[in-house]
Amino acid sequence: HDALALKLDPTDGHLLWRRDLSLGDDDGVAVTAVAAGSVTLIRNAHTPGPTGYDDHWTIQQLSSADGSDRWQIDLPAPGGHGEAIVEGPNGDLVAVGELGTTATDRTAIALRLRHDDGGETWRVTHDTHADGNDVGRAVAIHPSGDPIVAGEVGNADSTDFLVARLDRATGLEVWRLELDGIGRYFPQYAFDGANDVTVAPSGDVVASGHLDNGFFDTDAVILKLDGTTGVERWR
Repeated sequence: HDALALKLDPTDGHLLWRRDLSLGDDDGVAVTAVAAGSVTLIRNAHTPGPTGYDDHWTIQQLSSADGSDRWQIDLPAPGGHGEAIVEGPNGDLVAVGELGTTATDRTAIALRLRHDDGGETWRVTHDTHADGNDVGRAVAIHPSGDPIVAGEVGNADSTDFLVARLDRATGLEVWRLELDGIGRYFPQYAFDGANDVTVAPSGDVVASGHLDNGFFDTDAVILKLDGTTGVERWR
């Protein structure tokens, strides 16, 4: 099936334009970010390859006037998905997701793109373990313009909850918070992760996700962090 992008009239919901977008099997739109005069979206695809099916993703910008193409960049890999994209204060875009490095390893990625042509300003990756899964699940923008990324990082046998602030200009890490669930019955198998993040007008960060705290016992977690230091305020 194909990904679908469409624009509806805000007054009565009638269709203004529609685009059917295809990269291959299981094509889908992960999320959109809207800027002046354009719509930027992530498309994930599951396409046949020489040794089976490959996952890859594309970031594509369309004109909001008629849905025509503006630019497109592809992130090919032996596996990977785009997860979220957001617009920064100057119109540049920050996207997060994962890239496959091997059949069993996933590397988290965050990249900043120029709004006008999709050119990369920076790209950062994070791979904690040879057979682990690292992924950026969500991204928000601090009032300073720095991206706040939430997701999960792999270790030897499981994953940890992650929130990190990146420098707007370089993508370098300003601070990070990692949480590891108790995993009472199987301490080495605590599969934890952050699913969403937002930034308050004050600059403080609120993230949500899950912690593995027992035998088939996964708890929801919401926490607030100091946006400047990453220190936990409450949970």
